Amino acid sequence: MSSLGAGGCDEIYIALGSRVVRAPDSSSTTLYLPEWYDSLDACSTAALNFVDEHPTLSGAVVQTLDSPDVGEVAVERVIEASDDCPNTICRASYGGKPAQPIYLGAERIRHVISRLGAGLSAVHYLIENRDDVVLVDCTDLGNPVDSPL
Repeated sequence: MSSLGAGGCDEIYIALGSRVVRAPDSSSTTLYLPEWYDSLDACSTAALNFVDEHPTLSGAVVQTLDSPDVGEVAVERVIEASDDCPNTICRASYGGKPAQPIYLGAERIRHVISRLGAGLSAVHYLIENRDDVVLVDCTDLGNPVDSPL
């Protein structure tokens, strides 16, 4: 997860559930979320609620801890593609397949939270809004294993 900071994230919030992992030493906050027992989406909701409580943030980069760390360049590209637009969704892609990391602009976060609260999954939100998703080509950086997001 050190790639998040190296890729341009000023603050890093790591939502932990099933096990405790070491967070990056600088600019990170660890959130223990017992909601992980319910589902990944319950954990995502709790983490996004935390981000939503910090209105100075322009958006959030989302990457599950159990997904391969694709590196700081992918994080940097996704953040750069967002252009700090509060209504954007940017997503790394590898060989044309959407993957992680994902950037959600600040205005999207509350909408994602409401959809998750209505029983829809994070994946469903991304599918529902696929026409708004900006795919950021990261094929040259590798081919990470598919993840739930």
